Amino acid sequence: MSNEPQSQSSERISDLWFEDGNLVVRAGSRLFKVYRGILAAQSPVFTDMFSFPPSDDQEILDGCPLVEMPDDPESIECFLRAVLQPGFFLPPPAPTQYHIVAGVLRIAHKYESTTFRARALRHLSARFPCSIQDQTHRNEISKPLFSQYSDQGATAYDLDSLSLLTEVDARWCLPFRYLTICSDNAQYIMNGIDYQSQHYEVHPDHKLAIMVGRERIVHDHIPKHMETLAKAAPSCSGGACRDARIQMLTEFINLPLWILCGPWHNDWFDFDTLELCNQCLAKATLDYDEIKVKLWNSLPDVFDLPSWEELKILKQEALGYVEEYTPSPA
Repeated sequence: MSNEPQSQSSERISDLWFEDGNLVVRAGSRLFKVYRGILAAQSPVFTDMFSFPPSDDQEILDGCPLVEMPDDPESIECFLRAVLQPGFFLPPPAPTQYHIVAGVLRIAHKYESTTFRARALRHLSARFPCSIQDQTHRNEISKPLFSQYSDQGATAYDLDSLSLLTEVDARWCLPFRYLTICSDNAQYIMNGIDYQSQHYEVHPDHKLAIMVGRERIVHDHIPKHMETLAKAAPSCSGGACRDARIQMLTEFINLPLWILCGPWHNDWFDFDTLELCNQCLAKATLDYDEIKVKLWNSLPDVFDLPSWEELKILKQEALGYVEEYTPSPA
């Protein structure tokens, strides 16, 4: 038996160092004294790891076996907090942050912790919904996921989320995730971004899907939608309404693409401020709802992904449930 080598500088994470713990986990330079049985209960992989008898050269620290984890230390810490601190990582709508979700999910997925994998996926599914009804309410339950970071940090984690969704096969989140990234600066999509000494970029496969899909929306969908919005109601008297429709179209074409799948009233564009007659306002409201539904229903095709129905099945298999879904009439 041997003690921890002195050549490696390690830091004990004080609130994850339990004096009555029976296992020391080391990830990078971070040390955690935790409970083997609790970890094993959350993961069959941990169960198998801990079932082997200690070897003659087993490292011992503070009277406990030391297990070296090859994973990202931040991710390991997030996962251990989720398991050992009940209030740290609650299901949605409880607020959390992206780096916590990503850390928990990567470790839970690798070590087959189904409870915490499903919980993390629920947070991502709330942020990147696969039904238009959930999209309408997404900011009410998932806004804090990215809002606590700087613009640069939010963009970096935007790009990282694509890799994460692919790693864990959460393809049902990809149509809306692609749509939101379509609204980002093209420079970030093509070249990535540096954040906290790390480079984040879009995988070439995602990059191709995003850029092709963006062109399809801009050149195939947007002109048709603008033509629809440009038409006056049959009973419109013209004049002032014509100028208001021009203003409306100018606002519409400058909207981030993901807003086109959002509710009629939002912080980006309030149609009620336009000086449209009542008839044209009512028509524009109905037209916008129709545009929103058509674009949403087309997203899987736009980005060359499986149909919404197929994606819903994947979600149900991963989470064990799925909200009721009825395809919106196009």
